[in-house]
Amino acid sequence: MTGRRRPSAARRVSITRRRGRSGGRRRAPDRRWAHLVLALACLAAAAVLLTSWPPSGPVASADGRVAPVASPYGQGGDASWPNCGHPLDSTLVQKPAFAIVGVNNGTPGTRSACLARTLAWARTAVGGTDQPRVAYYVMVADPWAAPELRHDRPDWPSSNTVRGHRVAVPKAYGGTCSGSHRSAACAYVFGWASAARSAALPGVEVTTDTIFWLDVEEERDFSDDQRYNEALVEGTAAYFLAPRASGGLGARTGIYSNSYYWAVLIGTLRSGSPLAPLDEWYPIGRGTAADAAAAFESLAPFVPGARIRIVQTVQGRADVDYAPAG
Repeated sequence: MTGRRRPSAARRVSITRRRGRSGGRRRAPDRRWAHLVLALACLAAAAVLLTSWPPSGPVASADGRVAPVASPYGQGGDASWPNCGHPLDSTLVQKPAFAIVGVNNGTPGTRSACLARTLAWARTAVGGTDQPRVAYYVMVADPWAAPELRHDRPDWPSSNTVRGHRVAVPKAYGGTCSGSHRSAACAYVFGWASAARSAALPGVEVTTDTIFWLDVEEERDFSDDQRYNEALVEGTAAYFLAPRASGGLGARTGIYSNSYYWAVLIGTLRSGSPLAPLDEWYPIGRGTAADAAAAFESLAPFVPGARIRIVQTVQGRADVDYAPAG
């Protein structure tokens, strides 16, 4: 009403008379029709609410604040030796739901230069997914590949014995390690031994729920012989899976790779391979939470019958991982 002058009494009368041109009083609408219209409007509104429930977007609470719809995936992160040369705050997910720490320094069985720092970060994980709050990953590679030899001289086995325990090598790989660099049996034993060294690194805590992921990628770090590569991977997994009474760790394991790397490096697994049912951690490169959610729905596991349990994205300089909430 501010800035507008109220009409005088005479002016109000004039307006009233012009509105009632018939000269008499305007007839009020029938109240029964008004009630019917109101009832129909209420029914229409109820139908809209029912067809749009449950809500697909944010929901306003009674006090007007908007609460986001819960995501079916929790956000975690991973870190390893590539993070050592950077401030960890700028390359790691802060307060992740789950954390995966690479314990090696780029080659199998070695110790990451910033293992203590990345383990301290991992202990800030808050939970909320179907993954353990802290897990680990280890490198798998052919130690005789040229890029690997530039970093370390292989601690290559000459027999099936590792730390006083005789490793049972499957017949598919020859059964007996004689020390040859191209022996699949020795590759199996090497995988077992490097896994044992990784699990024994200071700060690595192991329970029956602990998961060690196996990093299987990059053609340059593997042989051209797929069965030899399979023996490396299987021997590494075997140590983590074998019960302590059999010289193993008695933990859990899974594989980090994608369809391309797996097809090139490993191919079709041998019949009865223990690698077949292992969970998968699948990298998709740069992407968002929405991309990760879409990947869970659309990607096929690189081993038929396995399950993709984690999807990794790259966001900025950080590896950001997603797993189902739980």
